[in-house]
Amino acid sequence: MSAQEQTILGPARRGGKGELNIHLIGSTYLYEGLSDWNILARASPPDMHTVNVHLILGSPFGGDGKVQDKSGETIHFDDDLSDEQVKLQPSFSQISPKKKYGAKELRRKTCRSFTHGSTKVKVHCHEKLYQNVMNEVPTPHLAFMS
Repeated sequence: MSAQEQTILGPARRGGKGELNIHLIGSTYLYEGLSDWNILARASPPDMHTVNVHLILGSPFGGDGKVQDKSGETIHFDDDLSDEQVKLQPSFSQISPKKKYGAKELRRKTCRSFTHGSTKVKVHCHEKLYQNVMNEVPTPHLAFMS
C-alpha cells in the first residue's frame, strides 16, 4: 500500500467491520466498469473483508479507452449503444470480442461481486450524477474523479 495507507484505511479499520467504501465519480461501464476487479480483491489488505466500489455513472456509456479485448481483438456492441459511446474501452476488459454487448449485458458484467480469498469486492452501479446520489451511498473512505 501507499504511504497514505493509514490515512485511508485507518477509519475503515477503526469501524471494526473490515469494510472499505470507494467512490469512483464520473465512471463509465466501458472503462472503469469493465476493469478487472479481482486485482483490487487480491491487493486489498487481509483485514479488509469487503470493498464496496460505488461507480457513479453520470454518463454510463461514455467511452474512455480502446475498444479491444486484452488480445487486441475488436469488441462489438449492440446497435442500441451509439458509436460515439463505445469508441473507447480498456484493453484489459474481461469480455469476448466474438459477442455483441448491449446495455443490459454491460450492467450484468459490471455490477456484481468479485472474490479473492477472504476479500469480496462489491461493485455498485449508480446511473446518476454524484450530487444526486451522494446522500444514498455510504460515506467514502476514498473518493476520486475518474
